[in-house]
Amino acid sequence: MGVSRAGIYKWKNRDSAVQHVHRDMLIATIEQVHKDHCTHGYRWVAAFIRINYTFGCSDSYEYKVSRFLGIKSETKHQIHHRKRKVKNEYPNLIYSTFLKNEFMI
Repeated sequence: MGVSRAGIYKWKNRDSAVQHVHRDMLIATIEQVHKDHCTHGYRWVAAFIRINYTFGCSDSYEYKVSRFLGIKSETKHQIHHRKRKVKNEYPNLIYSTFLKNEFMI
């Protein structure tokens, strides 16, 4: 496998508490940034954290955390729907009778 015995034991006996603290701090930061900027998506939040904090996270990790916490961005604008266009409000009787009479001859 190309891994030394000392490297395996170092990985096996490492202190995982530091990773848990870092993850909890990142989750709290993501919640706070989303609370302050609720209209922005996960890519913007991840970039904001990378720029303004000493630690960072990838876009995909921030996406997973947002899904886990149930965070969704809110839109700034309202979505307007257009009314459905009626194609044939009045039937075209002249065109239809013209075609019928033409084929009957």
